[in-house]
Amino acid sequence: MIAILLGVLGLSAVDARDAFATICHSVLRADGLTSITRSEKLEECIRELLKRLHIPEDSRLEGDLDLSAGCHV
Repeated sequence: MIAILLGVLGLSAVDARDAFATICHSVLRADGLTSITRSEKLEECIRELLKRLHIPEDSRLEGDLDLSAGCHV
């Protein structure tokens, strides 16, 4: 996940850390969630991140994006 945040989406180390922490907190730390609910929560977090980065949800992570700006992860 961190490699995608850094290398594909082009986030800075700090932004990648913050996004990863938000995802972990929302998906993993929430008690009482079923596996289906966790999956839905993960999908929601990813959609929100893509929206915040102005990346269309239907973009292919390989080929459609050129946001890494020199990252060699």
